[in-house]
Amino acid sequence: MQAAEILAPRLPDLLEDSEPLVRVTALSGVRMLRKPENLEKNASAVLALLADPVAQVRTAAVWAALRLPGDAARQQVRALLSSTEEPMRFAAACALSDVQDAAALPS
Repeated sequence: MQAAEILAPRLPDLLEDSEPLVRVTALSGVRMLRKPENLEKNASAVLALLADPVAQVRTAAVWAALRLPGDAARQQVRALLSSTEEPMRFAAACALSDVQDAAALPS
């Protein structure tokens, strides 16, 4: 909890860092957040990273997006089930399965 409070104010800058591993680490930080206002503050940056040029960042963004409040982020992760990239489809299915979303199951 204390780590999240220290990290939360720095996340917006870290999510936009030029170094991919910093962005991945920042996305892990988003997953530690509990306060809805902190999650909402970083929502647009997290969702933007679903289209990052680096695959590792995109995958981390899938997991972080599911921590965001509301259904918009979950809808974007569900949309990745139709991605042309197999790793993104797999990450989306695993993440959705983890939160027991029925979209993760094949029809």
